[in-house]
Amino acid sequence: MEGRPRIGSIIAGTVRAKELIPAFAEVLVQLDTERRYRALTRRARATTAGKAEHLEALVEALGEFAPPYSYFGAHWGDGADWGYWPDWEAIGEDRRAGELASGDELPADGSRTGLYLHISDHGNAELYAWNPEQRAWRSVWAIV
Repeated sequence: MEGRPRIGSIIAGTVRAKELIPAFAEVLVQLDTERRYRALTRRARATTAGKAEHLEALVEALGEFAPPYSYFGAHWGDGADWGYWPDWEAIGEDRRAGELASGDELPADGSRTGLYLHISDHGNAELYAWNPEQRAWRSVWAIV
């Protein structure tokens, strides 16, 4: 996970700050390769009280690492399941507006689109980003 989160659950079955804070701090340490949030993770790990301000700061920091068309937070269908999730509302809006290309086959050249949402005939979704240096698509996240 270092430097790049994956879509899915980080911790489930709780909304208690004293359980969420250590889990969030651990993930933030793994993602924060530049150590911008070092002080926050130290403070959060040092507390046993489960302070709300640490929880809010961790959620905000983890949100900054969310891949395109995703968010960090509680799952929309289960408020006790925390992680990175696709932002289906933003995806739908941008597909309708023509700002996010999508379909069942990746175009050979993505230099004009930048991002592409591949949707399989089984309903699986995978977001790709065009890498101009390599002139190739790179998977950003996938939902099976």
